[in-house]
Order: sequence, then C-alpha cells, then structure tokens
Amino acid sequence: MILDDSMTNCLFTYGYVAVTADFCVQFRHPVATEKQAIVRAWMTYSTPPFHELKAEIVQNGQIKTIATGRFVEQPQLLKKAHSQTFKGPTEPVR
Repeated sequence: MILDDSMTNCLFTYGYVAVTADFCVQFRHPVATEKQAIVRAWMTYSTPPFHELKAEIVQNGQIKTIATGRFVEQPQLLKKAHSQTFKGPTEPVR
C-alpha cells in the first residue's frame, strides 16, 4: 500500500529500519486514476524503538485519504538482508 510505503520511506530518511505494527486508513474521497496525486508522510511521535507517522494522498488540493501507522524498529532486518546479499565485499551469493 502506497501510504504504508511512504511512511516506511520517511523512517528510512531518519535512519530507522522498522516494521508496521498498526495501520489505520480513512478513505475520505475517491482517488482518480491516471491523474496526478501527491503522497506525503511525516513523523508525529518518536521514542525509539517506537514511531508513529501519518501519511496522506492529496489530489486537486483535496485530501483524499489519510493514514496513521505505528512502527517498531527492527535494525536486524537490515543486517540480515545485507548478509544474504553478499558473502564478502565483492562476492555475490549464488
């Protein structure tokens, strides 16, 4: 879902690797397909390892959808993903 992804990317900009613990969406108005929309996300509360964020989809100046998400840091996921990708500095896993 685009709103969850935007919140996760927001967390990445702060250097956090986290997973979604809770997610709530309010659909206010239909989003028109094949029309430009703005997706934005921001942090509303942060006490590591817990973070709360909000995100919204805006189209034609109108908020169409808004979401609130709570996230829990999982830094070991980054280490695990990196260790599965490379055996060493220049050797890819086969």
